[in-house]
Amino acid sequence: MVKNVDTKKLQELIYSKFLNYQEFINACSIKGYKPSMSSVKSWFGNNLSGTRSPSIKNLPIIAEVLNVNMEELLTHSSASKSTLSTLKIPIFEMPTGCGAMGEFDPSFAVTKEVDIPKIFIEQKYPDPKHLRIFKCFGDSMQPKYNSGDFVIVDMVNGRNFIKIDGIYVFRFDKAVYIKRLTFMPDKIMAKSINPDYESFEITKKDIKDGLFEILGKPCGRIAFEDGLLLDNQGIY
Repeated sequence: MVKNVDTKKLQELIYSKFLNYQEFINACSIKGYKPSMSSVKSWFGNNLSGTRSPSIKNLPIIAEVLNVNMEELLTHSSASKSTLSTLKIPIFEMPTGCGAMGEFDPSFAVTKEVDIPKIFIEQKYPDPKHLRIFKCFGDSMQPKYNSGDFVIVDMVNGRNFIKIDGIYVFRFDKAVYIKRLTFMPDKIMAKSINPDYESFEITKKDIKDGLFEILGKPCGRIAFEDGLLLDNQGIY
């Protein structure tokens, strides 16, 4: 059987592990394979020149750089189908507070991962490496976020971003919150959606003293509501 490189799978793997093609090229160069930018683009139909598929002889290096088995990059491989159809998003051990307090964990320990079908995420997040999940506790952000919901968050991770009013996950002193933030010239107002909770302010001094840090912005939610309530005799 002729083995061909599955360039769609290859592109998905590159997107999942590198910020851009140049980072991928740099990683390959360290291993002794130095593809040009035009060659890499041609693999995915973005350039008129090139072979439009990497050479099989260079595949072991590419697989090593992507930390996958070489078979996963070939069209005949069935093992990679389930792997590439879902995304593994880590869940932080620390919760985020919605009325209840989520205690900040500076180590950002991960308790487990959840598999989410790529079809739900890949259009807006082709590079999902900054996505993480927090579990909500409390009712201050009802009805948008309920206690027990899993909130998918696009983490800052040192990136620059425009601070516009909206819902964020942030650290304030030793607590982690999810609130609507309003950025004002001399302070930041943190507001709950549930009107039973009062707003609080974050001052310039709080920011200067390192008490406030935006961790990320919610971009999705996994939630369930009560279904049928059954007794031991079944449904009546």
